[in-house]
Amino acid sequence: MEEVIRCPYCGAELEELPTQCSVCHHHVELEPWEVVAELSTEWEAELLCGRLRHHGIPAHVLSQRDTTRMFTVGALAVVKLFVPAAYAELARRVLEHEEEP
Repeated sequence: MEEVIRCPYCGAELEELPTQCSVCHHHVELEPWEVVAELSTEWEAELLCGRLRHHGIPAHVLSQRDTTRMFTVGALAVVKLFVPAAYAELARRVLEHEEEP
């Protein structure tokens, strides 16, 4: 199944990059993503990812856990939470607060 590319500003489906969104007219191109959190469990990363998305911040989880050995600590159990570089500062502020801002 092919992943749909969406405008990070309004969520409209895009056919190619770089392009101008036909809905909100923002210029959208591939952009660098930054790690805003490193965790040891995928479920915790997914929860934080959902929290960022709730605030309108595009986010993605990349798991580097070694599932064949079930390690839960150290370099073999790293799960990273990425956001576009333009959203990194806002994402860090959202993640710092325990309660909804």
